[in-house]
Amino acid sequence: LQAAMCFISAALWMWRALQLLGDNCGGDAWVDEYIFEDLWNVPDEGKRIAMQFALKRAVYELVDYASLMAEGQLLPGPRLTIQRAGYLLLRKVTARFGTEDDAPRLVEQIKRMLMAARTSPVWSPPVLLVSDAVFVGILSGRL
Repeated sequence: LQAAMCFISAALWMWRALQLLGDNCGGDAWVDEYIFEDLWNVPDEGKRIAMQFALKRAVYELVDYASLMAEGQLLPGPRLTIQRAGYLLLRKVTARFGTEDDAPRLVEQIKRMLMAARTSPVWSPPVLLVSDAVFVGILSGRL
């Protein structure tokens, strides 16, 4: 859960940078500092568009990694948490900076979220192995 949430957290930071870039906040110094060498001679507006594209793609990739990690490794409750957070973030990004090409990615994420919701119980028990629960039961019986 921690690794998947780290990917979601990184995606949220990229989303915040994308918001600031879209609002023309924060000045252009960081755009010039982090832009690829191939784009140094491009006008400032071109650099902004390239940076927006790169940040949007980074958000998509980070959410994708977190979703795939959650699908393969997490129990239903935590899986739903990751899938829902990813879906809500992608919905925000596509609402502001999305194009028609982003629709399949959003549809795929909502499918993942709905699949996780179908398998997730209303109350998800804590993540505890059965062997650990038996061991704790034995220890508490002896005390």
